[in-house]
Amino acid sequence: MPNAPTATYEVKNDNGTVLRTIPQVLADVRQTGCATASSNLLTVADSTVLYVGMAVCCFDVPAGTYIVAIKDATHVVMSANATGTVTGLVAIFKGFNVVTRSVTADRGTWRNTISGTTQWDFKSSAAAHANPMQLNGPWTIVPASFDGFLGAPLSYTVHMSDELLTTPALRTKTEPWSFWILVSTGGHISVVPFDPEHSLHLKSLSA
Repeated sequence: MPNAPTATYEVKNDNGTVLRTIPQVLADVRQTGCATASSNLLTVADSTVLYVGMAVCCFDVPAGTYIVAIKDATHVVMSANATGTVTGLVAIFKGFNVVTRSVTADRGTWRNTISGTTQWDFKSSAAAHANPMQLNGPWTIVPASFDGFLGAPLSYTVHMSDELLTTPALRTKTEPWSFWILVSTGGHISVVPFDPEHSLHLKSLSA
């Protein structure tokens, strides 16, 4: 069987406590006679032993690339385009892709809060405010440029706080998240989020 032996991985915290066990992760599958065509389509010897999520390690294929679809018995669709057209390649498909993937997603909202006694109510003209630079209101001023000779600010960026607004502006908090993908027998996919306080360990190999 090309997918034997399988591997068992463990996710541990900094204290060595096992947080999660991921069994039967597919072993490497080595195939000859593969070919690229400057696209995301890879010609393989036999796609029936490959699964979506497996890493693709092959000349002409960017590092971290993985299978996103099985097209037919001799072709798979990759997550990235090959950089050229080459035939007669050796490709290794892995159940554990050591290169993390990253997605950007909305993670709630945030408010722009400015507080303290150093706020300025800065208006663009005296007509808009009797005293255009008065310690007041929900604003803060950040100098944007300076006079090179005098060292005095020439222009400002004005930031408004949400604190005193009746209806605060809705600001979406978007964050990137990295994670590993491990593919087990039968094509089962396990997602392991990257965490600087956690680590992924190879526990054992089994035939």
